[in-house]
Amino acid sequence: MLGFGVGLDNVDLIAARERGIQVTYTPEAPAPAVAELTVGLILSVLRHTHRANALLHNSEWHRLMGRRIGDSTVGVIGVGRIGSRVIRLLSSFDVGRFLVNDVTPRAELLGALDVDWVQSEGVFRESDIVTLHVPLTAETRGFVGHGQLDMMKAGAILINTSRGGVVDEAALLRALPEGHLGGAALDVFNQEPYSGPLTD
Repeated sequence: MLGFGVGLDNVDLIAARERGIQVTYTPEAPAPAVAELTVGLILSVLRHTHRANALLHNSEWHRLMGRRIGDSTVGVIGVGRIGSRVIRLLSSFDVGRFLVNDVTPRAELLGALDVDWVQSEGVFRESDIVTLHVPLTAETRGFVGHGQLDMMKAGAILINTSRGGVVDEAALLRALPEGHLGGAALDVFNQEPYSGPLTD
């Protein structure tokens, strides 16, 4: 059995072992595509392209003012295969500052890219954009909850292309209507296909 993707959390490994099914995965294969998707989501939320498109298809014309990535501080939590690619892609936009965090500081990344290693709290407090690139583990399940969302800057945006369980969807559902966040873009959810209240 081949699990296409970065993680194995969506495969019942115990059942596979009991049935003698060998499970492998392709951690490198989707990394470039996910990194590109992340950049696309950041651009869409910052420039409101998704909203403008929906409004125009509803015969409504609005000029929505956006923000530039170059004027932003980008926080990246998880700087492995995908997170480090996101940093490299965004570097061409002359990002003001990158704040990064991971379980273990990576000296080779610090030397190769212009980033500042900070505690995760610093990423949430100081970033205009926070993008998540961590596996789903016992430690990361519900990692972004009320506390992290409340400490984010007014107008900051959250991007999650890692795993749905990393973000507490109930906390995000509460935070978005309050207007503190500038927006959120999610490519993953706790239950997929997703049809919950975040669709509103």
